[in-house]
Amino acid sequence: MFDNGGAAGYGFANPASPGGVGSARRGNSRVLELNPVTFEKNWEYSVAGQESYRFFSHYVSSAQRLPNGNTMITEGADGRIFEVTSAGAIVWEYVSPFFTKNGDTNRVYRAYRVPYEWLPIAKPAERAVIPPNVRDFRLNSQ
Repeated sequence: MFDNGGAAGYGFANPASPGGVGSARRGNSRVLELNPVTFEKNWEYSVAGQESYRFFSHYVSSAQRLPNGNTMITEGADGRIFEVTSAGAIVWEYVSPFFTKNGDTNRVYRAYRVPYEWLPIAKPAERAVIPPNVRDFRLNSQ
């Protein structure tokens, strides 16, 4: 399940929140796997304790557990879709280049991984993509 974070939670009453609504704030989102019987947390993906701006979407987001054990996450507010291993390593990511007419947002509501058998195309050959070193990578401004 995708937990948006922010002021989405309930916590203890305090002077700023007498009823406890919005008192449990987090500046990052997280994805949880819960045991549906005991409600215990089995797994979590989060960047808590790191730079929280790296993973935060206050709305339009989702998560999907994949057959290989990885989890595909839609960080909807920023138009980002990425896949993580059970250890939390990012194995691929996509950021939507399609912005609204005024350029304000590139949000993505939800994404699902579907099997190639569902598509009317042949499965392409998979190959490793080695990201460029961000210190050396430059685009010509022509």
